[in-house]
Amino acid sequence: MSGISAWSKIFYGKNGLLEAAMRSCFLIRSLSSSRPCNSYVGDIRMQMTLKRSKSNEHLPYKEGRFLVIDLTKSKVLLSAKPQDRFGRKSLSWIHYEDLNKIGVNIKENAHFLCVTHGEPNFVVNVSKLSEESKNTLESKANAKFIALRSSLFSLDGSTDMPLVSQSHSLLDWKLKHKFCVYCGNALEDGLIDFHKRCTGCKTVHYPTVNPIGISLICNEQCSKILLVRQPIHPPRMFTCVAGFIESGETIEENIKREVAEELGLETKSIHYVGSQHWSLPGSKLMIGCFATVTDENFSIDSEELEEACWFSPKEIHNALKRVTEKKEKVLDNPDDIWIPPPGAIAHSLIKLWLQKHG
Repeated sequence: MSGISAWSKIFYGKNGLLEAAMRSCFLIRSLSSSRPCNSYVGDIRMQMTLKRSKSNEHLPYKEGRFLVIDLTKSKVLLSAKPQDRFGRKSLSWIHYEDLNKIGVNIKENAHFLCVTHGEPNFVVNVSKLSEESKNTLESKANAKFIALRSSLFSLDGSTDMPLVSQSHSLLDWKLKHKFCVYCGNALEDGLIDFHKRCTGCKTVHYPTVNPIGISLICNEQCSKILLVRQPIHPPRMFTCVAGFIESGETIEENIKREVAEELGLETKSIHYVGSQHWSLPGSKLMIGCFATVTDENFSIDSEELEEACWFSPKEIHNALKRVTEKKEKVLDNPDDIWIPPPGAIAHSLIKLWLQKHG
């Protein structure tokens, strides 16, 4: 046996070093919450080790938990019971045994996501399951398959929502990208890491992420904000200005260009606030900024926008309250404006401005 083959067997084989290391990490996690496996760095290091595995045969499926998505119907499994008075839901994590019992082929349909508090997280696509099996899963878990888009506004924005967005993008990319754009040969999965390799020219393909600049426009005194609405938006919903970052553009150049194009205003200053991944549709990285303009007299691009208005803190406070409380009759009054709900970065930008200047 060659030296390389011997080492592969020692490291990757049954009861090899990789398997022993993972078992040790799970044991440490159960014995002490203060050890590295429970820290962020510990999670990332374990995640890195798993991604370097050469085969999904070595993934700790039985020790992990699974986020369940029906990719064909664009639905995700959430808890049936709301978690608070605002109606927010939580992810319904399913264990290996429960998926195995209803006939899910884990190795074929599951993909590794990340490690949280020493526990491996996977996403599994159950599109091939019968409706009867999906109903059984819902009943046993006291959960419900919810439309993906709706779920992004119903989940915790700091933990659950990003995982759903990441999971959907990954599954969607793996489904749609099957052939090499350079030579036309079939692509094979990278198994653990988020990539595919061409069976012909061996080019490695990674999921694409499309950057979008999104800005909340303020006047010089920060006493009011300028929001816009497009024809595709629901009645009386106003939001921030956003647009794809073009090749060669910086974030600042993108924000300045979009504000000039859509509103005919020149931007005085731009401040980065935060970012958010958004998967519906495609895979986008929303880069949120505050943009200050010197002139309040705007002129909209009617091909892009239907309306734009300046709003005071009081008006924004009412709109924020209306959408946060999620009243069923939020759209009944045609004179009431509203903004994107919690979960959208536009909501976060508007809320942050109101906290600072309201």
